[in-house]
Amino acid sequence: MGETSTREWESCPRRTVIFNVFGHSNSGDAVLLESLVDMLRDLHPESDISGIAFDAASEERWMPNLPWAERIGNATSRSIFGRGRQLAGLAVTALIATSRAFLPLRFFLPRRQRLAVDLLRDADLAISCPGGYLEDSNSAYVVNLLSILLAARLSKQVVLAPQSIGPVHNSFGRWLMRRAMRAADRIFVRERESLIFIGALFPLAEREMVLGKVQMAGDLAFWFHQQPTGSLEAECAKLGITPTRKLLGLTVVDWNFPHAADPQAARANYIESLSALIRHVEARQSHQIVIFNQVAHDLELAREIGRRHPGVIVDTLERDAGVLSKLIGLSDIFIGTRFHSCIFALVENVTTVAIAYLPKTSGIMQDLELDDLVVDVDSISGDQLIRLFERVAGERDAVQSRISANLEIYRRRHDGFLRYLANRA
Repeated sequence: MGETSTREWESCPRRTVIFNVFGHSNSGDAVLLESLVDMLRDLHPESDISGIAFDAASEERWMPNLPWAERIGNATSRSIFGRGRQLAGLAVTALIATSRAFLPLRFFLPRRQRLAVDLLRDADLAISCPGGYLEDSNSAYVVNLLSILLAARLSKQVVLAPQSIGPVHNSFGRWLMRRAMRAADRIFVRERESLIFIGALFPLAEREMVLGKVQMAGDLAFWFHQQPTGSLEAECAKLGITPTRKLLGLTVVDWNFPHAADPQAARANYIESLSALIRHVEARQSHQIVIFNQVAHDLELAREIGRRHPGVIVDTLERDAGVLSKLIGLSDIFIGTRFHSCIFALVENVTTVAIAYLPKTSGIMQDLELDDLVVDVDSISGDQLIRLFERVAGERDAVQSRISANLEIYRRRHDGFLRYLANRA
């Protein structure tokens, strides 16, 4: 486990497991998962695909054609007993990730978590789902890193699909991250900050060896092609969108500002900055304003802003990623904090401004050569948002042309993960 792995599967993968799935609780994660599954089915139609998810029951409702197991270490309930079983599950994960000799311990796990171990043990290819979950804004990254170590111990090949990695600030987390990066067979990152973070984890003597299996690749949402399943006109009617008015689309993040000196003050500044923009646009009477719902966790913040500004439409409906993408695509201008909502807007060729709350946003926008359209959430101000809004409103056609051209270049330059999967045929 301590050495860099060089395993490769010899032919097409017969059994593929996608793990570290958070999926359909977040339309951004859902689009990544669905894009990955579509790619695998196109490239390896003979492969059996299964998944290991944080919420397996929810994934079954959205993707019933895949067998689903539950991530090891999930709490079975919020009781003391449930928390105890969670700790026991994490201990079993750590032990099996250390040695196959501990494999019989899986029988102490709940049935759906035991199935996760069995799926990984039988897998030719285990893919850690694309996304942005290997960073320390909350403690869940520890379980995700343990899952990578477990997959590396049990599966024939472990690949990290295009994702953001880091930052992780504490010494234990960085130690565990080093072990996971060593254990993976191939690592795809979606922005330079992740590449830099991985390199900085390791001493010079080991850095080149580890970075040799790391490759830049595009966020899979840029290859998402699902068509909406319902009528956009009906969805607009549900929201109260007036078809004849220009639309300013927004998304918000109920962010905890984990590294701010005063997190509450930073959150209040973020909200006030958005409010200042809304007041400005309402005074102009140029756009109808909609806060779209990408992640249910953000709804309370969206409602809070809606209470401040009764004229703003707050979208509270759950819908599939294809419909959400097309709804966002109706925007004249889009200013998003949830980054996959920004990708939806960019793919739909909408003039887009991104508010960066993690390095993934600024990094991908830099790769797109659109970093002048990014605002840092930690230094955001109402004046800054208003200036950017006025600028892109005045240069809308030019910005759209630039987005379209840069997106094509990005797809050509960052298709390494697709080529990697294709070459496994």
